[in-house]
Amino acid sequence: MAVLVFPNQLSQPARLVDVLREAHDASRKARDEEIAGRRKAGVPLDDGTSWAVVDGIVGAIGDARGQQDSAALARLAGDLARSTSGNALEPLGDFVGPEGVDDVVVVFRVASQSARLSDNARLADAWARVVELERAGASMVDKREADEGVVQAQLAIVRATVAEVRGIDVPEGADLWEGVRLAGLLPWFAAASRWFLTLPPGKALRCGLPSSST
Repeated sequence: MAVLVFPNQLSQPARLVDVLREAHDASRKARDEEIAGRRKAGVPLDDGTSWAVVDGIVGAIGDARGQQDSAALARLAGDLARSTSGNALEPLGDFVGPEGVDDVVVVFRVASQSARLSDNARLADAWARVVELERAGASMVDKREADEGVVQAQLAIVRATVAEVRGIDVPEGADLWEGVRLAGLLPWFAAASRWFLTLPPGKALRCGLPSSST
């Protein structure tokens, strides 16, 4: 018999750190396999760098060095970093989770397919905007607005996906997620929520739980 899940169905309670560790371990395994596959096939690990842009920056760096123009060198170094940083696939390290949340337990809510696709698309667009402005050397105000777009997209996913949080004392009338944001924990909840949304039906409802658990 097919295993189905339906919108608003709830997962079993699981510790936030266990969900995050599960997501990290799966990502690390997938990354290792992708790197090994590319190396075996002779495919470069970097397909995100525009080498024509890099060549132009490197040439400009040579000119600035010849002119002993330290200000230009500093600017060009930033341009080079923005053009290359994070583009090459590298192995992921060991899981390091947030501090002080070992007792935090989450219960997820299944979102409809249309809602999850729309929310993920908004988040992808928000991140793309951040990268675009960073590479363009935009103003701090524009960068701040772009960062806020990412935060709001993350909040939308978390609010729709996390049905219950245990282990956090929330004062009466306070907004749990604003407190989570102030504590710097929103990216962690967003990562856990997005992992839950990627899982197949049967596994999603047991997200963060050991496979031997009953």
